[in-house]
Amino acid sequence: MNRFDFYATIERYHTFQNPTSEEKLDLAMTYCGIRDGMRILDVGCGKGWLLTRLAKRFDILATGLEINRKFAAEARSLA
Repeated sequence: MNRFDFYATIERYHTFQNPTSEEKLDLAMTYCGIRDGMRILDVGCGKGWLLTRLAKRFDILATGLEINRKFAAEARSLA
């Protein structure tokens, strides 16, 4: 099993692939000063959790890059 399939398997029920909490990610968004009209690039976006959350709060142009095809497919389905 390659490593991408491995992570897609063990993290299939994870909402986001980040070793932190939703509250801490929300705080990071606040610190970044994100506002309407911004362009956001998330490199290693996983399943797109953070970009989806940002897009629900702000009128932004969001782009996610993900090397794991299974995670990228799930992110596209959320978009």
